Amino acid sequence: MEFSSTDSSMEVGKQHTLTFPLGIPGFDSQTHYRLHHEEENPKLFSLISIDEPAVEFAVANPTLFRIHYQITLTEEETGLLHLTDPIDAAVLVMLYQTPEGEPENQPLFPSINANFLGPLIINTTSKIGIQKVLNTAERFVTIQG
Repeated sequence: MEFSSTDSSMEVGKQHTLTFPLGIPGFDSQTHYRLHHEEENPKLFSLISIDEPAVEFAVANPTLFRIHYQITLTEEETGLLHLTDPIDAAVLVMLYQTPEGEPENQPLFPSINANFLGPLIINTTSKIGIQKVLNTAERFVTIQG
């Protein structure tokens, strides 16, 4: 199944519970998370493990960084997500802070970077997610006038 990150969206209230059946790479045993945001900052989210509350990730919609995905899921991934309609797929990217002393290469948020090669794919209907590891990424340039 193929979908675009610009065609989907995820309405997030103050808090949602998500299941990652395979966990997140490096945190395989953590399968249940709360997706949460503060009302004063609805563009950045916290993905907090219900199994181990000390495990928390900052995530955001990739369009915040002007990144748009065209993703093809395998049949196995589509089945794991219980995804039947591409419009139900939402994409989030995991964020991390640039270590001190490293060059800041993100003009929108100078000290924050995102893992663009490991987006989270979430079925907004079933609330099931996976991390899709992309081995390569094609780049396209769009010039807007």
